Amino acid sequence: MINNFIYHLRERTLKNLSRLTPFSLSGDLPTTQKPYHTNMISCLICTARSSDILGSLLNDLAQQSLDTNHFEIVLCDNSTAGHDALLKQYSSRLTIQYLRDTSPYALIGNMKNNLLGLARGETILFLDDDTRLPQKNFLEHSLHLIKETGADIILPRGEGLVSTNLSCYNFLDPYSFANRCCIYQRSLLDSLSGFRQDITAYEDIELGIRALMTKAKIIQTDQLHYQHPALFFNSLQKPLAIGQSILRLRRHYPFHIWLMIYVNALMLLPLGLWPTMKNRQWFKISLGVLLAPFTRERYSYKP
Repeated sequence: MINNFIYHLRERTLKNLSRLTPFSLSGDLPTTQKPYHTNMISCLICTARSSDILGSLLNDLAQQSLDTNHFEIVLCDNSTAGHDALLKQYSSRLTIQYLRDTSPYALIGNMKNNLLGLARGETILFLDDDTRLPQKNFLEHSLHLIKETGADIILPRGEGLVSTNLSCYNFLDPYSFANRCCIYQRSLLDSLSGFRQDITAYEDIELGIRALMTKAKIIQTDQLHYQHPALFFNSLQKPLAIGQSILRLRRHYPFHIWLMIYVNALMLLPLGLWPTMKNRQWFKISLGVLLAPFTRERYSYKP
């Protein structure tokens, strides 16, 4: 209940602030006139990890109850070795569009815009390569909920996936705009012109911020759920990438709205005073945001 209150408070605050100083909510996705397929869901995945990790997700998708004519996988590969053998293994079971990306900094917003340029479905499901879908009817029910509710965005419930290395740590915030598992109507993504392309992290949350400023219908649901490894940072590399990305957003937002985003990203700092395992990890996010203005090295969110 408290989380819902904070969510709606932030939503109202963002909408009110954007009315004070109207500005463009457009990202960097090029305009396209191509028709999209109704009753089709495009699963968009950016990957930089091993084939073993991606293979688990592809196996989940291969077991979905939805007919393969009604969904596709659009994959952007920024891994070192590539996934040729894995893709060949699933080529007869899944419809996969494949895009290779060799950018050293993995500009994830740019990668996702490229995926959107290839996607053919009216419904878009963003997935991390280490997301798991235990529900065999996840895709089928996603299409049903989009039609039934008229939602522009559906946030499924996230569950922490226990790691063999971190058996006692499986915390995951249940509802998030993070693209580990998030469903969008293509029409909303087109109206927002997709993602910002000049940031290495935070691109999914930033898209959610712009969506909150519109009249988009956003729902959270327990009818759909997914699993994902808990957020765990072995170093400050990823938190610093988040911090540097938030700093770069200053060029896109009026100062008072950007300041709200920046201050909000620092709200986890007090957790460092009570250093449980979970609190230490969340504290690192805000610490990275705090330290980012003083760094010269460019950090990426690649694993």
